[in-house]
Amino acid sequence: MTEISGKSAIRNPKSETSLVTDGGLRNSEFEIPIPTDPPVSRLERTLRAYEESLLRQVAGKLLRPRGQWPIEELIERCRAAFDNIATIDRRLKELNAPERRLLALIAHSGQPCWRVVHLVEMTTVLGDPDGLQLVRNLLEAGLLFPKLPETWKRLRSFNHWFSQAGASGLAVFAPASVLARAIGEDLALPA
Repeated sequence: MTEISGKSAIRNPKSETSLVTDGGLRNSEFEIPIPTDPPVSRLERTLRAYEESLLRQVAGKLLRPRGQWPIEELIERCRAAFDNIATIDRRLKELNAPERRLLALIAHSGQPCWRVVHLVEMTTVLGDPDGLQLVRNLLEAGLLFPKLPETWKRLRSFNHWFSQAGASGLAVFAPASVLARAIGEDLALPA
């Protein structure tokens, strides 16, 4: 920002003195473009960490594919499914009431990432006997995803992931489009 007669003004990011250009970033005043590829989304990174058998299992419930698609296409179609409201609504209808309620609780919180232990505690308070199974069902349905560390290379199964709980605990995240559709679910809270 620059100072103009005591007031702040925002500088045009594509002005002559800016390091932002149409071709990328400049690393100095000399035009040496640095490519600005969009970062890989957390969802895509997580899907790429799934072993093929786990990815096909989750995609089978999320997409209902009729054929055997290549892995790259499967990942792309899984990502695209979260832009399709009809697909999300169909998958939400297939869930049982406690699973939909858990997604609605996450949506009402405004926080897409949660520690698994906190989700289990919330479901227990609402009278659901096995909150961990609800989380597992949502993971298998492709409506919740494990929040994997950057160093995680391959996820063989959700059992494997659950067994890796350390001092920090396990966390999951839900795509924003799923939460936007789940927020209208009845929470069945006592009056």
